[in-house]
Amino acid sequence: SWYNDLSNRTGEAALKRAYRTLSAIMGQAVNDEIISLSPCKIKNGGKFKGAERPVLSIEELDSLALSVPERYSALAQVLAWLAVRPGEACALRRSDMNLDSGNPTITIRRRISTKTGTFAFDTPKTEAGKRTISVPPHLVPIIRDHLLKFTSLGDDSIVFTTSSGNPAVDAGARKIKQGLIAIGRSDVRAYDLRHTGQTLAAENGASLRELMHRMGHSSPNASLIYQHRTQDHGRETANRLSEKANNVYQLKSIKAG
Repeated sequence: SWYNDLSNRTGEAALKRAYRTLSAIMGQAVNDEIISLSPCKIKNGGKFKGAERPVLSIEELDSLALSVPERYSALAQVLAWLAVRPGEACALRRSDMNLDSGNPTITIRRRISTKTGTFAFDTPKTEAGKRTISVPPHLVPIIRDHLLKFTSLGDDSIVFTTSSGNPAVDAGARKIKQGLIAIGRSDVRAYDLRHTGQTLAAENGASLRELMHRMGHSSPNASLIYQHRTQDHGRETANRLSEKANNVYQLKSIKAG
């Protein structure tokens, strides 16, 4: 009766999520011998298959980078190619960038959110969220150019900001959304660029461990993430991503010529 009543008052995703929560509580109650049997017996009551998240092609990513204002172009590309969250990207500082070595990386140490008009910095929700990600070589000059034009000097300076100096977490999402609409992809949000980056990495041979590391996901089997993590932080995957991007860019140049 509770399940049927709730199904008439909320969406499917919320219904399934609530049922999974109740089922977990009842299951623990059985384990603790508080009750003898869980009442949660509805078949597939907690299973929900959401809509497939939209993915941009490399050509569309290139068009997006040209469609957003220059100040937010590098942000859009970082979200896509590194598969990071907007709140993570907009919390990056100069000291988190290591672009001058043979293995360019960025390190995610914090995240940012907006609450009642103010900016709140915090650490990632899990230890897995604190991570170092290899930067595809084609992205290095793009980030460097952004740092030169739009980022204040000093190791603690926020990399992606508005013209007034505030973190670009909200303004950047709005400008990127406008750019997505301009290229005919109104179905995509700034946050979905993270899924695009993960899809591109998977298509170019990233292992499950690499994919989980790039996105900062935890796992019930933590050894999949930590036990055999390589020192290059997915360098081969990052190189393959740039090779694919450069092939597209070169082909476009040939057609233009």
